[in-house]
Amino acid sequence: MPLLAAALSIAAASIWMNALQLQPVDDAFISFRAAVHLAQGQGPVFNPGERVESATSPLWVALLALLSRLGIDPTSSAVPLGLLAAGGGAALSAALAAELAGPLAALLAAITLAALPAWNCWPGTGMEIPLAGLAIAAATLVALRARSRRGAAAAGALAAAAALARPEAIVVVPVVVWAAGVAPRDQRGRAGAALIAAGLPLAAMFIARRVYFGAWVPNTYVAKREGLGLEALWRGASYVVWFALFHAALLFAVARAALRGGPSRLLAALCLAFAGAVVWDGGDHFPWGRLLAPALPVACALLGSELVVLPRRAITVPAALVASLVLQFVVPDRFPVFGPRRGRVRLWAEGGVVRYAIEAGHALATLPQGRVATLVIGAVGYFSGQAILDMVGLADAHIARTPHLPGIKPGHDHADVDYVLASRPEWVLFVPQLAPFTVTPEMEDEWLVRHQDYFLAALLLERDPRFRRDYRALDVRLDNGRHLRIWRRADLR
Repeated sequence: MPLLAAALSIAAASIWMNALQLQPVDDAFISFRAAVHLAQGQGPVFNPGERVESATSPLWVALLALLSRLGIDPTSSAVPLGLLAAGGGAALSAALAAELAGPLAALLAAITLAALPAWNCWPGTGMEIPLAGLAIAAATLVALRARSRRGAAAAGALAAAAALARPEAIVVVPVVVWAAGVAPRDQRGRAGAALIAAGLPLAAMFIARRVYFGAWVPNTYVAKREGLGLEALWRGASYVVWFALFHAALLFAVARAALRGGPSRLLAALCLAFAGAVVWDGGDHFPWGRLLAPALPVACALLGSELVVLPRRAITVPAALVASLVLQFVVPDRFPVFGPRRGRVRLWAEGGVVRYAIEAGHALATLPQGRVATLVIGAVGYFSGQAILDMVGLADAHIARTPHLPGIKPGHDHADVDYVLASRPEWVLFVPQLAPFTVTPEMEDEWLVRHQDYFLAALLLERDPRFRRDYRALDVRLDNGRHLRIWRRADLR
């Protein structure tokens, strides 16, 4: 059954990749660039010489760096790795369900996970979500089967791997340690072994982060979460509630398992703890519930086991599962797949801004070396090879700590015009997109106004009179006839 589950998940993810023409998103290229620099011996940084942790997943960066060291570029390795991780997560989901309620539960868990866009869209984006889901499911399964200190230690080590894949997964560690101590004999020994096996690598990671980057948490956490207080909790709670509404059957399974007790309680506790961590983080602006997706293999295992033990007359859960799947196809604003705004969704899925940013990155590579101030930093930085000044702070420790701008998308809600001007970047890129014609000042300004919920930092700089005094617009025309509008510092020749 695990092999069938893996095949179903890989097939479903491949179908989604083909249907939506998925490709790595801009955030993925931030990890790609850090991985390449790590493989080259320059450290896991976005800009060589600047010790800022701009990538959220140390484990994902390390895996991509290892493959890069072997000659496999992250743009070639990330998607296959994601597919393998998605298949592995599905296999472990089926194994968990079988552990709880037998082979029929495993089959139902496999079918459910293969049907969820929230799981199967992520391998094509080049992000670490499938890897985190795989690690969480593995830690949970080993914890359930642990009968010795060695097994408990293995569960703890896998829980640490999950936390290294996604920061929210650090809540998996206490759940796994608790599960390791549930057995009637030698409880303290097993729990201690799990705690040591999880604690040592995590302690090493935090110490290394503090020593190398000068911070206890990634810079992305600072940029997206710190300083928001109750607003972040409100955002996070809203995010989790919407996800639960679209996955009502999974919510039912988690709640029922939490009340019923037994081995299922471990899985329910893990799902609830993970949701709590996402609430604390403040949610996300990506579609398909990116932050909650790593818990889906465990949640689907619970659902499969609950469907088996439900009385035949109880059709509520299957009906809720079908309804949640239908909702994901007809309500595009929260979990966009198809529907009235399919055009906007396809723009995101097919690369949208990222596809244009890749082209802009290649164009910037033809210019003299210098620092580029911009907002879409991943693809632009990866393909241009230029040093990047991130105007919203994901890769800049100073801007990450500026006050959050109200009404702006999380991760884009920082700006410091004075700091950017004082840094004197050689180049400034506002619109990360080439055009078949010369872009006028009016076009550029109108584009920034239209996208200001993401690009307000650029709009504020573009309209500052000091910027207009110190920089000159330049129209870069490529051999293919397309144009890139970029700003050059006026004192450069």
